[in-house]
Amino acid sequence: MQRYGLTSIDLQRVVDVSEFGAKGDGVADDTNAINSALAALASTGGTVSLPRGTFMVSGPLYVPSSVYLKGDSKRFTTIFRIAGSTGMGIHNTNNTTSDSQITLSDFTY
Repeated sequence: MQRYGLTSIDLQRVVDVSEFGAKGDGVADDTNAINSALAALASTGGTVSLPRGTFMVSGPLYVPSSVYLKGDSKRFTTIFRIAGSTGMGIHNTNNTTSDSQITLSDFTY
């Protein structure tokens, strides 16, 4: 469904990663907070919002199907791997590709 440039995923629930403890200060490890925000929308779908900031991650981010991971902008929202950490990536939690539907936008990775 699309109305005025918005898809149905835009009209669903929106959560901010800061509600789950993400700092975005370029120092704290935000991996668990971001993954908790993503998991909170696993059953309903919706948008996980990354505000302006530098989000440090030490492991994979698991994006459920029908969840939109959206930053404030490519210029002001960044996800960085913590030095020395391994196993990085953004992964769809749905193991099949036939009905996978994730959207990533407006951040630098």
